[in-house]
Amino acid sequence: MKYFFIIILPLLWIIVSIFSFLYWGEEGEVYVYANIIGTWPFFFTLLTDMHSWLLPVSAALVGGLTLGFIGWVMDKLRVDRLLWGVLWAAITLLLLTFMLCEYNSVKEHLPDNNPIAIYLPGSMNVAVYFSVIIAIIVQLTVKGTKRLSKKKQ
Repeated sequence: MKYFFIIILPLLWIIVSIFSFLYWGEEGEVYVYANIIGTWPFFFTLLTDMHSWLLPVSAALVGGLTLGFIGWVMDKLRVDRLLWGVLWAAITLLLLTFMLCEYNSVKEHLPDNNPIAIYLPGSMNVAVYFSVIIAIIVQLTVKGTKRLSKKKQ
């Protein structure tokens, strides 16, 4: 697939963003942090109702467009898909584990909130950010190293 990242990144991020709005936790902090790439315009507006339907729709659109552009860049750089996928999955699991370990007991907290439903989408979206950055850095490093070795020959 020629345009893998330009399709996958926004699609994944939009679906997870909307799901994380449905299960956003006590104060919505996990939602805002995990969706910062789509919610940043709200810091410059007078939107005060965090439960407004406008928030998830516009955040999903802004974030989807932003990640569409980033996906286009990644496709142009020919970032390794397997590398990105492994990074994304590993970082998601690490973040989820870290967030769940904040509780003494997950069973104690289950009656109030479902920590998996709250933290899994948040971990998935934050993992997108980190995996994209790391994959681009690795790709640029590999390209730079190849270019340098060609110049030496």
